[in-house]
This record gives sequence, C-alpha cells and structure tokens, in this order.
Amino acid sequence: MSKRRERTTLDLLRALRSGAIAGKALGREQRRQCVEKLWIEDLSVSEIAVLVDRCEKTVHRDIKEIRRQNALHQSCKLGPEILGEYRVRMEASMVRLSKLIRDPAASIPDKISAINSSMTIWDRFVERLATVGLIGGNQDRSSEVAELAELVRVAGVVLSEFGEQSELAIEIRALITRMRSSVDDG
Repeated sequence: MSKRRERTTLDLLRALRSGAIAGKALGREQRRQCVEKLWIEDLSVSEIAVLVDRCEKTVHRDIKEIRRQNALHQSCKLGPEILGEYRVRMEASMVRLSKLIRDPAASIPDKISAINSSMTIWDRFVERLATVGLIGGNQDRSSEVAELAELVRVAGVVLSEFGEQSELAIEIRALITRMRSSVDDG
C-alpha cells in the first residue's frame, strides 16, 4: 500500500501557476500556505487572488490570519534567540566575505570592499549587543579613540591579506601612528 506524498507549498504553487490544479481545489490551510509564500514574494493581493482563485477579500482575511499566527509576543527567551540567530547569520556572512578576501581572482577594490563590509557587520553586531546590555562599553570614549580602534582592526586584516610591505599596509600603519599621537596628546 503506497502512502500518498503530501504536496509541499512549492509543489502547490507550481501546479497553480501551470494550471495543473485550480485554486478552488485547495483546502483552507493549503491556500493560506500558498498565500503566505506569494505575499512574502511581494505579489499584490489581486495577483494572489487570481492565482488561488478567490476574491481579494478572502486573500485579505488569509493575510490577517497569517499575521496573527506569525505574531511575536513579548518573551524573556525571544531576545536571546533572535540575537543568537543574528550571530549565526553574521558569522556566515563573515565567512563568505573572508573567502572573497582570500580569492586570488578577486580584484583589490572587491577585497577592500569585503574588508569594509565585514568590519561594518561586526561593528553592527557589537552595537546591538551593547544596546541590549549583553556587553558593556565605555560610552564616554572619544570618537578619535573609537576610530583608531576600528582602524587597528582593519589594519590587522589588511596586513594579513596583503602583506606587511604592501603600499596599503604602509599607509595604514602611518595613519595609525599619527592617530595614536593625536589621541595621546589629547
């Protein structure tokens, strides 16, 4: 006895788009799953209504129910869970950028852009952690000191990727020296 495979939402959408099944043949839950996917894909309510063969009012009700089902409610666990997912996504982005930085076929401007992007991603993550109080920070730290710290982090990446004697590395070291003396004098 063969068990009939349940159709996935993507299967249903393919069948709807190809005309293999009619929208009226979908049950309420199947329709709502399709409506949710189409809504996420940014189709208009009228376009969704045509695909699922329902009136726009029904699609609006489906979207309202989808919003209700997906609503987030205040929770002590939600913040750390979302921050954990954010960290995982940030780390995955950093890995992809690191691969680009090490790619011998990548251009120097692309590598520099990847370095800047990775630092921006890291900085935003640290800012978010500080904003929610998971890490402390010296809020009265001057902007010069913050800029110097960021430059030192970028310099480490540049030195390791382009070499200690590269023109960019020499310029960055000179800039760090000037900034350090400026911060020390201030």
